Amino acid sequence: MNKDKAYKIAGVIFWLTILLLPIILYTSKFGYHLSEDHQQWAEFGSAISGIYSPIIAFLALLILVGQFKSQVSLNKHQYDQTYIQTTREEINYFIEKIEVALNNNHKSGVNIRQFLETNFAYLDKSQLDNALTKRLASEFRNEHKIIQDMWLAIYPLLLGLGSQKEFPYEHNFSGAILRITCSLSIETCVAIDNYYYCVTNDLQKGNYYFTKAI
Repeated sequence: MNKDKAYKIAGVIFWLTILLLPIILYTSKFGYHLSEDHQQWAEFGSAISGIYSPIIAFLALLILVGQFKSQVSLNKHQYDQTYIQTTREEINYFIEKIEVALNNNHKSGVNIRQFLETNFAYLDKSQLDNALTKRLASEFRNEHKIIQDMWLAIYPLLLGLGSQKEFPYEHNFSGAILRITCSLSIETCVAIDNYYYCVTNDLQKGNYYFTKAI
């Protein structure tokens, strides 16, 4: 027998005991024979009413509290599902935009993906802080600002999913990270993170999801 079932059985026994105990005590004190005296019936009804009224009121209160908790839980579930679904759709939208932008050509003769990976993916922090690297990032931003804008839009979405350490947020946060890396490649994600660090002067304050260099 699992714990939940044991708790339910224990609860049923407890409340049956509470409900039956007044009658058991009454009959043990005054007997259990059926009286023909109307006055005794009135006294019995008055006693039972006085005993059971607060018990029933308390049970009703428990039911109302249970219904309230269930409604709150349902509302939270609906909110969570709506928020997560909307966030996933927005992340997918920005991934598609970034993928299109990455396939555009750079003036160096390669596409933007290759340019970012070559110039930013394999640098350590000291190299990223180098003035030449920061100037290269700034020049790239002036020509292809959409990469920064789309990446900047994704980060708050990931932050929202990752802020709640509970299901289904953790599950969808991990799924979002995996979806981004699978769609763009881990090398590209690292490159954009490093570029993002350079061009924004560490806007994320070291809180990056893909690069390990910072």
